[in-house]
Amino acid sequence: MPIKYRMPLLLHKLEDKSLKEISQIMGLKTNSVKTRIHRARNFLQDELREYDEGMVKNKPDIPEECDLFVKLIHDYVNERLSGRNREKFEAHIEDCPECKDFLKAYSRAITITDFLACGDLPASFQKKLKTFMLKYFEDKQ
Repeated sequence: MPIKYRMPLLLHKLEDKSLKEISQIMGLKTNSVKTRIHRARNFLQDELREYDEGMVKNKPDIPEECDLFVKLIHDYVNERLSGRNREKFEAHIEDCPECKDFLKAYSRAITITDFLACGDLPASFQKKLKTFMLKYFEDKQ
């Protein structure tokens, strides 16, 4: 389930947040939160129906770097990215509006739920992270 639907559902059902609190956390209107929760429930119903009918979806292979991307973002958001690494990543974020917008929108939600999957990262964001990490690892050698 895409994170934009999963996050409001998790915040509402698992974290017991009100619709108003979720709208503040995610920077959305309350009606948008309601819509996303409704779509998340529909998504779950569809998935459970497919499972119940014995259908198995073919999932694409997840590239190895996905684990690195997710770890980097979690470490950054949870302030576990140390000194020079954090400075480099923050410099990249400042120079990249797309990365900055993504992290701003999801940092609070990631902190609350402590969950992020590689599929949640937009392809363009993954590409920029890959470029950043390749450059970072070249600098370390």
